[in-house]
Amino acid sequence: ALIRHWKQVTGSAPAIELVLICGGIFAAAGCLAVLYSFYLRIIESRNVRRYQLLREHYSERIAWLLFGDTQTRIAGMDELRKALGPEIFTTRRNKSALVDVLLLLKQNFTGSISHEAGRLYRAAGLHFYSMQKLRRRPWHKKAEAMYELSVMDTRQAEAEITRYIDHPNPVLRMEAVDALVRFRPSDIFPFLEKLTYPLTEWQQMSLIDIFQEGGTENIPDLGPYLRSDKNDHVIFALKAMTSFELQKYTPAMISLLRHPDTRIKKAAVTAAGEMLAPEAVPALIGEYDAGDDRLKAAIVRAIARIGGGNARTFIKSLKYRDKSLAGNAARKALGEMGLYSPESKISSVKQ
Repeated sequence: ALIRHWKQVTGSAPAIELVLICGGIFAAAGCLAVLYSFYLRIIESRNVRRYQLLREHYSERIAWLLFGDTQTRIAGMDELRKALGPEIFTTRRNKSALVDVLLLLKQNFTGSISHEAGRLYRAAGLHFYSMQKLRRRPWHKKAEAMYELSVMDTRQAEAEITRYIDHPNPVLRMEAVDALVRFRPSDIFPFLEKLTYPLTEWQQMSLIDIFQEGGTENIPDLGPYLRSDKNDHVIFALKAMTSFELQKYTPAMISLLRHPDTRIKKAAVTAAGEMLAPEAVPALIGEYDAGDDRLKAAIVRAIARIGGGNARTFIKSLKYRDKSLAGNAARKALGEMGLYSPESKISSVKQ
């Protein structure tokens, strides 16, 4: 390529010496790039190993403080510095390692151990470190800070985190919503109403996981969500309802089977099947003809799961020989009921 370019510019071939010099320069540059990449990998591997050793070091000291023969109550930063060593506040890496250890204790233990992990986090002033990350760092550091502050129940960070629930970055939005739910698991509807972005599938499942961590007493009233004019909130409420088997919302679920939005209607159909609600069967049958092929198949699966005489009669009446999704669902349902038997190429339903 260099030779062709030289010919186009000068009209003559370059001297062989010039070609060799240029080739040598490019070869040397390539070797340096390879060596530099190996150097960076070695440095990264060394830093990861140092961080792991640091976490192990703090884990041992924290375990000695909490479970040792002479358990010591750490009241302030000076006492913590004496117990864990003065180096814990010298670098961000040391602080980050200590935060990781305390987060593991907070998440994996309950009662006094979990409470003590949160108290040590505040006694060490690590909530100030997390707040600094939230305000000054790149987006992934902000996400880390929201998680740390919410798990450690640092309520003074709530107003700061609320600013991110409509952030353009979807990861920051999700972490902000998750953090606020951890702060107020039973009173999340007011701030969810302020969202301008829809709740994604990931966010919905994440919120349900947080409710499960906190126990059923922290589940909010799902009534406002089921009546919301935001479709993603309604779908979220239906998923939460089935996850916790909240039978009291069955009438609201049945009314949603007639919702004009197909996504909500399908979510309500799925919820009816998972809740095993026999009172929903008439409404499901009534909506069958109005749905598309996918919705019809979902209705058949839901009715088959609920079971009962009406379910068997309805599914036997369907065109189970169709190659449609609904036909496939009907054949599978009849087979599970013991009513469908393939005979060579002809399928029949046992009378």
